Amino acid sequence: MGRVSLRHELNAGLETWGGHIGYEVRHSMQGRSLLAGILPHARTLGLERVLLHCDDSDAASTCIIEKAGGMLGGLVANPDGETRQR
Repeated sequence: MGRVSLRHELNAGLETWGGHIGYEVRHSMQGRSLLAGILPHARTLGLERVLLHCDDSDAASTCIIEKAGGMLGGLVANPDGETRQR
């Protein structure tokens, strides 16, 4: 289906531009939520809340995050001026 990375802790860089969970879904598998599958595992590690970032123009990722209970926390920018939703 794709790849999921669950980071147990965040450093300053991941807190600013990355978050606890990173994932990629194969094009043929889009529409299936890897995010929903990893959240229970995050809870077993003691992570009651997780931070995710997605491109601010990526409506599909925003929708998946919101369906999993996520809330928009604002936009962040990297040193190159790229912005992402947090």
